[in-house]
Amino acid sequence: MRKNGDSLMLLELALAILFFALSAAVILQVFAGTHQKSVESETLVMSTFLAEDVVNAFQTSDESVAAFFKNQGYEENETGFENKVIVNGCEYIIAIESNLTQGSHGSLDQGSVRVEHLERPVIEIPFARFTSKGVLQ
Repeated sequence: MRKNGDSLMLLELALAILFFALSAAVILQVFAGTHQKSVESETLVMSTFLAEDVVNAFQTSDESVAAFFKNQGYEENETGFENKVIVNGCEYIIAIESNLTQGSHGSLDQGSVRVEHLERPVIEIPFARFTSKGVLQ
């Protein structure tokens, strides 16, 4: 009788250890998933901040697209302008695409600001700025 009681106690102990090991594995996966989401969220927030900062600075400037982005340190490429920025040890690439439309009453600069992280696009924000030639009558 004593032998049977000992084996049941060992079986119960083994089941308890198995239960706690499975619980620990699930909790570790949950923590790893939340950490990944936190990193993705931080990347999206920083990319949005960078893109909005560029758009706001351009829209309040009186310079042309080319002059503004060259003065800001952007390099011109075949599609527009590009700049690498390092924030909190992470590298972001800010790419600008734009086109200028001339009209009888002024010019319209249109384009988009795209921010990339780890060679993949994170966010793209369109922008437009109208510059009139004078007072409309």
